[in-house]
Amino acid sequence: NLQDMAGTICGDAFTLVIGLNRYVHDTFVERGITVNSCNDLLPYCTELEPLARVACSKTCGCDDPSGRLMLAGPVDGCPSTCMSTVYHKAVLKNMPCTEKPPSEMQSDVAWADRARQMGTKLTQVLTHPKYQDEMRNLCKHGNGNCTLMFQTMGCSVVEYWKEITQEVVGSPHNLCTGDFLGSELKTRPFSIFCPETCGCKGSGKNETADALVARYCPGTCPP
Repeated sequence: NLQDMAGTICGDAFTLVIGLNRYVHDTFVERGITVNSCNDLLPYCTELEPLARVACSKTCGCDDPSGRLMLAGPVDGCPSTCMSTVYHKAVLKNMPCTEKPPSEMQSDVAWADRARQMGTKLTQVLTHPKYQDEMRNLCKHGNGNCTLMFQTMGCSVVEYWKEITQEVVGSPHNLCTGDFLGSELKTRPFSIFCPETCGCKGSGKNETADALVARYCPGTCPP
């Protein structure tokens, strides 16, 4: 098990674990790619294949809520500790409590990258035989193109997803917490990028910055 080999610490295990180092090197050599350090793996951090994230979780941004990486859960190679590190909390605590309207998100390069990751991962999950019949309509807003759906809907996809998963699978799933399809698919919480839609702003709870960060909201959100 690669995750067992790398450990649960959010760091670049590639430089510390000899067995993992050799495995990663040999795997990428088969693809014609030479890997001598985590910097060599940067271009592959957002691929579906989790190997780069397992080996180089720090370099890949597993603990950076402001980055482009959406596949940041343990199932996709990032150690579970990455979303609770001091660095993760500090970055989230100072992130702006703002979100762009869908029209602006459509042309946002970072959002386009996140949409690609989410769409590709969701498409992979939905191609499993047990989902093919009942879930073909989940991305109907993008005419079956999941990436296009996320890119064009922006934060409005949060409410859409609750409604469409209730309709198709019988229970609503909340993207604000990163819950796409339960344990089958989890990503970085949308509350980080969509704090208004996800109720981080103006909650009326008079929360401290630390309390906001604990539920993956930017710490700058006003009560």
